[in-house]
Amino acid sequence: MYRCQPGRFSRHNLSMDRVETLICGAGIAGVAIAYELAVIRGRHNILIVDPEPPLSVTSDKSTECYRDHWPDPAMRRLMSRSIERMEELDAKTGHRFRLNRNGYLYVAYTDEGAAQLEGSNLSTDVYKFCGEFPYLKSNPKAFLKVERAGWLTAQQLGAYLLEAARERGTRTLRDRAVSIDGRQCRLESGQEIQFDRFVNAAGSKFVDVCKFVDQNYDIEREWHRKFAIRHSGVPRDAPLIILADPIRLDWSQETKIELRNDPRTRPLTETLPSGAHFRPEGDDWLLLLWSIGVEVDEQLHYEATLRACSRLLPSLESLIERPPKPVIDGGYYVQALDNRPVLGEIEPGFYAMGAFSGYGIMAALGAAEIVANDMLGLGHDLDFSPTRLPGLKPGGDHGQL
Repeated sequence: MYRCQPGRFSRHNLSMDRVETLICGAGIAGVAIAYELAVIRGRHNILIVDPEPPLSVTSDKSTECYRDHWPDPAMRRLMSRSIERMEELDAKTGHRFRLNRNGYLYVAYTDEGAAQLEGSNLSTDVYKFCGEFPYLKSNPKAFLKVERAGWLTAQQLGAYLLEAARERGTRTLRDRAVSIDGRQCRLESGQEIQFDRFVNAAGSKFVDVCKFVDQNYDIEREWHRKFAIRHSGVPRDAPLIILADPIRLDWSQETKIELRNDPRTRPLTETLPSGAHFRPEGDDWLLLLWSIGVEVDEQLHYEATLRACSRLLPSLESLIERPPKPVIDGGYYVQALDNRPVLGEIEPGFYAMGAFSGYGIMAALGAAEIVANDMLGLGHDLDFSPTRLPGLKPGGDHGQL
């Protein structure tokens, strides 16, 4: 537990009643901007405030993946820089984060899905596919291998960033920010902290904290789940594998009628979005994920995800009628309508570092660089600026892989 300790924070340490930078949120975004300011930029008197221990909420429930394949040029630029920095730190720390290059593999079995795939590694060579991925369903219409992609141990990345920031004087406080008045933040405990700069890195509470300065952005918050089952049917060096096809699930007639009779579950009998995906974890685990766009209970979500992933991985088909009990976790993703993060100055002294949808781990280091530049007057990145939010229309890669 990262509780306050002597020398880090004390209600009676008056120097802590005023800070240069107050960071609201101790997830990966919060510790990344603390690292950037304290370690890279040499700033002092930084305080991170969060009611929960660092890296224990959504940042602890990540798929832990990364990729530089993005249709949006601005996102591709951000991710390429962020991945570059992750690679440098992983090498510097002796591979502490276990960053791998297993890649991503997008697979389409329909013309509709194949039409959505583009990239230099796009292929329709079914013989090559069957040779490289014999454990997957054969004869796809097209497949795309993304090479600069894979996953890492996100907890170790976050822990390193926090340790390094603390070594440069950054402190943490278990408390909740409840309001802002000018350059003063009131905490749930009743304490008031004066600040020169405030960073909203509040994760799923990002929109709520924006309201502290009367900004009410049209940003969505969605619940996502991750299912882990024991399954050795996928090699441990396999890529993250994504079904690129929208699909209809094969329910029994009895189940289909039951689902159709409930308006909340009826969409599960209709065409559902592409994006069901899985990857190996550890010695014999398989992580299954799918953002279905329908709020259903976790067991039904799990069964739907298992069925969708079996379209790619035939060895899962035998589990459908009697699914193994999964380990389930998840978290809230906060997403702007254009699916880009919100980075930079909202108003003087108040900065945003949020709305990372499902890509917070892979974007954190690049995003922290952008926010720090804005804070220190070194440049304002309009592609991610909060000023773009009014009038936005939906679009772009949802980023949740």
